[in-house]
Formats: sequence, C-alpha cells, structure tokens
Amino acid sequence: MGLYGSDAAANGYALLMTNANADVVFVNEEFNRMINRFGVRTIVREPLHRVLGIDFNLSTQLMRDISKEGQVVEYPLELHNVVGEAVQVSCNGLATYDDRHKFIGADVSLRPFQQTPVHTHDHDHKPVTEQDRAAYHSFSVAAITTMHDLV
Repeated sequence: MGLYGSDAAANGYALLMTNANADVVFVNEEFNRMINRFGVRTIVREPLHRVLGIDFNLSTQLMRDISKEGQVVEYPLELHNVVGEAVQVSCNGLATYDDRHKFIGADVSLRPFQQTPVHTHDHDHKPVTEQDRAAYHSFSVAAITTMHDLV
C-alpha cells in the first residue's frame, strides 16, 4: 500500500502538498479532520509551520530534510490544533522535482500515533506515561529521529 495512493486517505492518512517555499498548496479532508485547524480553503497558500502549528525552525528542517534526502520516513512531529491541543503524528514526506531535478515541493502524509502499550521485559503491558510523552516531545522538538542524531 503506497502512502500517496487512493487508499491513503481511506486508511487515516492526512495528506498535504507544499511548494518549494513550504507554502501549503493542497490538503485532503482527513487533514482537516485530524488537525481541525482551518477550513480547507483557508489553508492553501499558508506557510507549513502555521498550518501544522509547529515551530518555524522545525518546519524549515523538515523541508530541508525532504529536499536533501528525497524523503523522510516516520518523522515524529507534534502538531497543534486550533485550541492548542497536541496531536502526535508520524510524518512521511516525498520530495517533488521538476524535469531538471530542481526541488519544487513536498508531498506529505501524516498519521496520528496510536496509544499503544509499551512492552516491558517481563511481558507486562503498561500504558504510555506522561514521562514517555515528555521524552517524545523533547525528541520531537529537537528533531531527533534516530540515535545517530544524538552523536
């Protein structure tokens, strides 16, 4: 199943597209439902960081990673809806290029993280704690996505 195929939205993926300047040029209805931030028509031409409710520098780094690497996979983000509530998502982004291989934008899919139990060594299940959420938030804000980023 591809992230950008016709089945993506049906499987809970919020989709958006940007231009090279990180202005949003398209969102699907699932995005609007997920973030409940603006009406779909008012999102177009807005900067990515405003639409997602994230820091400008984090948005810039995300776009830089997509354009440089060609894609990002399972990039953790904490978005904020219109009332400031956090939405933890996994972000997949795919760079788009023109015929001269110049970066012209990104196709992005977002999927909320599910609250799943954390497995311990003794095979007990426990819910995600506030401490776990705080650690995730710290990594997300610092744009740390792999252990390699820590060194």
